Amino acid sequence: DAVKGDVARSMLYMDVRYDGLTSGDTEEDLVLVNRLTSTSEAAFGKVCVLLQWHESDPVDEFERRRNERVFEFQGNRNPFIDKPELASMIFNESCDGSSDTGTDTGTGTGGTGDNSGENPDPGTGNGGDSGEQPVPSSNSVYISEYIEGGSYNKAIELFNSSSEAVSLSGYELVMLSNGATADSDRKVLALEGEIAAGGVATFANSRAVAALTEGSVINNSVINFNGDDYIELVYNGEVVDSLGTYGVRTNWGKDKTLVRKASVTAGNATRSGSFDTSAEWDSYAKDTFDYFGAHNGVVSGPTDPVDPVDPVEPTEPVAELVLISAIQGEGEASAMVGTDVIVEAVVTSVVPGMSGFFVQEEAADSDNNALTSEGVFVYAGSFDVLPQVGDAVRLQATVGERFGVTQLALSANAEVLGTGENVLYTQLALPFAQDSNLEAFEGMQISFEQTLKVSDIYNLGRYGQFNVSSQRLMIPTNQ
Repeated sequence: DAVKGDVARSMLYMDVRYDGLTSGDTEEDLVLVNRLTSTSEAAFGKVCVLLQWHESDPVDEFERRRNERVFEFQGNRNPFIDKPELASMIFNESCDGSSDTGTDTGTGTGGTGDNSGENPDPGTGNGGDSGEQPVPSSNSVYISEYIEGGSYNKAIELFNSSSEAVSLSGYELVMLSNGATADSDRKVLALEGEIAAGGVATFANSRAVAALTEGSVINNSVINFNGDDYIELVYNGEVVDSLGTYGVRTNWGKDKTLVRKASVTAGNATRSGSFDTSAEWDSYAKDTFDYFGAHNGVVSGPTDPVDPVDPVEPTEPVAELVLISAIQGEGEASAMVGTDVIVEAVVTSVVPGMSGFFVQEEAADSDNNALTSEGVFVYAGSFDVLPQVGDAVRLQATVGERFGVTQLALSANAEVLGTGENVLYTQLALPFAQDSNLEAFEGMQISFEQTLKVSDIYNLGRYGQFNVSSQRLMIPTNQ
């Protein structure tokens, strides 16, 4: 995830740099398209995914420095690093359903725009549990109108069915594009302010017509959906309303204005691979804006209060700690991938450039199994308060594998418990035997008594990593 934006901006640059139009130029016109491509064409996809990467991983200081160094040597720059806003201005048309760059040679029989050639039946759900019944939300705020019109005429309206004003703190509008379901693919708009009793809050794309933008919160990330993108309203991490097909790419909402029926009094908290607009929505023609800004939903008053019940003193749950050796296991990859765990260990190294740190079990907690590692890398992500080397920490995290390395992804800031106890160094020597199990030392502190040679520094500047060997590694071309 840390380099998705870098890759995306490199590809966007290739599209605008190599146009094949220079006199005497034998190069192809390189283009980005919103479909999968073959090696026989001068095209690369999918541009809409690249735009998502561009937004989710913004330009950082390292990328700016690299752009400057390239300019010093080559005299050219990547404009999408200097001015990231150019990406949406140039390429977003390919993702709004109005056009698609390049020629699509797929065999799809239905749909238009960026869905052509990929989904043989874009008009109907073809996955998920079609028999799943919607679960009504107990929340008073829900989606009351959806507009997916021409060009950038895109908007969402929320309705408060309560007889009291409701704060939007804790609410989020979330968009998942093209059937994606991964957390890394979520585009999130955190909401602010409040909705008056029986009132609405509106959200529109900045390039939509005035009828949509006036009085609306402007957003070009989530409110840049196509008719095949899934949208949900979340409150404190829980889905309270959903719109579209979850995990299935279908043109359920293309070129439509959908208005919630007055008989509907709550959101649909069920994620489903099928979506029947007629069940809860009135459908109108493309670019119908007559209903936007007000909703005729039912407003319910508060219920009569009941006598309070004396609260029961809560008991603090006792969380079960998991040893790092159990997470690492004896295999090449952890058998606990996707599992939420609580770990207590000692910080052995902090690496801000990798947005994380390494931890290792105290010597007293070692499982004494030569096949399991006692250390692991911890990815902090948005939890940017990093501990210090030597701290004993308590971690709430999810087990994952990245590039063949087990890691923990934090779900909360690391809790410093104090100063850690003794952590062992494992002594190794090069060269390793051919049957050496290096997986058993992954993430651990190691030491070498011998003098080593630095043989590769390719990743030193970016990741702080370098390779060593017991002797100089000769390259035939250096002889």
